Amino acid sequence: MAIYRFPSNLDTGEGKNHVSFQVVDDTSPEFEKIHLYVQQGFNTSDSASYGNVDLGAINALKSFATSEKSLSGDDATVAGLKVIEKLTGEAGLNAKVALEKKIAFNPQTALAFESVGVRSFSFDFKLVPESEQESEIARAIENIFRKYLYPKKSGEFTLRYPPKWRIRFMSGENDNKYMPFIQDCYLVGFDATHNSEGNSFFANGAPTAVDMKLSFTETKIMTRSDLYPDNGYDYTYSRPEYATASTSGENS
Repeated sequence: MAIYRFPSNLDTGEGKNHVSFQVVDDTSPEFEKIHLYVQQGFNTSDSASYGNVDLGAINALKSFATSEKSLSGDDATVAGLKVIEKLTGEAGLNAKVALEKKIAFNPQTALAFESVGVRSFSFDFKLVPESEQESEIARAIENIFRKYLYPKKSGEFTLRYPPKWRIRFMSGENDNKYMPFIQDCYLVGFDATHNSEGNSFFANGAPTAVDMKLSFTETKIMTRSDLYPDNGYDYTYSRPEYATASTSGENS
């Protein structure tokens, strides 16, 4: 199977940095890998979401139910009113007494972890062929990405999922530990602009420049063990879910 490099003289030898794209779960891909230069200013965004939990009402109910803590004074008043509110749904009494006594219920709000965000990654490449031969490589790369974004039709009412992509920042034949580790992804967006800065063509009709924007999203939310070992902060580079997927030419 073909390995595509752009530019065609891209050096992927020892210590040379580049980024590799590979389809890992398609039974008959028409290519093995695509090697491209590392874009300037690659961004990685990790996020987690938290929600507010008001523990005050829970703790007040617990205090009255178990008598584990003796309440007196303003604490007893506001806690009692909060219990009544929870049992009856009547909030007006709380507001009236709070206004008269100039006291308010402490909601004891705490943050509760909910989830982490699914990570997405964007790549921007400008392919500027220097020859008709190199324009054919650019055309192949553009159409490979577009083709494998789409699902296959496997029946009258059935579509088979598009393949997952394996993206690796490389230094020669090895993963570059200084660049982000990306778990397997779906290609969720692809934009191509031809001749964005001019209107010239090669004799074979190929544009003299193709700008590509690729958007990938990991197939699931990550946990710490998906990215890092228990000890240390070097990436695991482990993708056990797809360990049996086609990974021929892993170091090509």
